[in-house]
Amino acid sequence: MKIILITLIFFCCKMAKAEFFQNISDIIDNNKERLSYGVSVTDFNKDGNYEFVVTGFGYPNLALKYVDGRLVNSIIDELFLDEQRKTIGVAACDIDQDGFEEIYFLNTDSYSGEKKYSDRLLDNNNNTISDYFEIDENIKNLNLTAGRSVVCVDREGLGKYGIYVANYGGPTRFYEIDDTKVYDLAPSLNIDKITGGRAVVAGQIVSDRVDIFAANERGPNFLYQNKNGIFNDVAGEKKYKMFFKMEEEQL
Repeated sequence: MKIILITLIFFCCKMAKAEFFQNISDIIDNNKERLSYGVSVTDFNKDGNYEFVVTGFGYPNLALKYVDGRLVNSIIDELFLDEQRKTIGVAACDIDQDGFEEIYFLNTDSYSGEKKYSDRLLDNNNNTISDYFEIDENIKNLNLTAGRSVVCVDREGLGKYGIYVANYGGPTRFYEIDDTKVYDLAPSLNIDKITGGRAVVAGQIVSDRVDIFAANERGPNFLYQNKNGIFNDVAGEKKYKMFFKMEEEQL
């Protein structure tokens, strides 16, 4: 009886597993080999349907939309495609409170420390794509440090999102927008730490608000507990200071 029961469980599990996922990668249009390190889901063109926003590291960024049984790139815009910049991460959320999600593209053209090209914070207004970081008043807050990961954070639980940028060899960034002006709140929130930031996730981890866990390569990880919109480093209160030499190696 035990042998029969184990056999039945095995076949049931195998059948159930086969029903969950089917490889339909062949429907991705023009799916050639390329470097793509990040992906997000959003309705950036505001047509009521979601797209997979796929980053291109030395390749154009893509907005893959499901059309007639195929996943095809739906945005042909030089600012969005941004083939000259090496995009490594992406996050989408409504940071300017207009009811639609914006896209943050994290670009990295150096291994650590200072980089040449800044990140993008793209808005789509009546099918015209613009970059908040190209507004003169926001240039002083450009992220010119190599980074690895980015996440949206509803810091106050009011549906107003900020952007946490995990940088490598430079201070962490935390961007919020007031009207069209982009502010880096990381220093005032005491989360502008310098380490080898690799990955970051936000969610209700240790509180009933959105907390932040950042995974780091050169130093301890960060676990920020959200206390009424202010982040408390529950992994350790000391200020981490780690300085890196610029490395020649490529990503």
